[in-house]
Amino acid sequence: QEFLGRNISIICGGGHGAHHDKYLQRYLETGETGVIGKNRELMARRKDGSEFPISLGVVEVDSFDGDARLFTGYVHDLTEQKQREETIRVRERLLEGI
Repeated sequence: QEFLGRNISIICGGGHGAHHDKYLQRYLETGETGVIGKNRELMARRKDGSEFPISLGVVEVDSFDGDARLFTGYVHDLTEQKQREETIRVRERLLEGI
């Protein structure tokens, strides 16, 4: 809830936060979507500074008055998925060695 209404760059880790506003500015100036409307995987940053994998999607949404340009970010924590994938990779390597 602390995150609602704030710029998504506050949670972007791995250097992505510094680029986020540039992506939006390019979209507003040129209409070139780049990352707008697409999901991508990147690292996010928790309040304690630790990083974790997420899927991030940013879309433009209609404002009620039509004057403001609004964007919504969808964030999905991929920590458990990535852990499961690593477990599978380890098991496959073990099975290859049998």
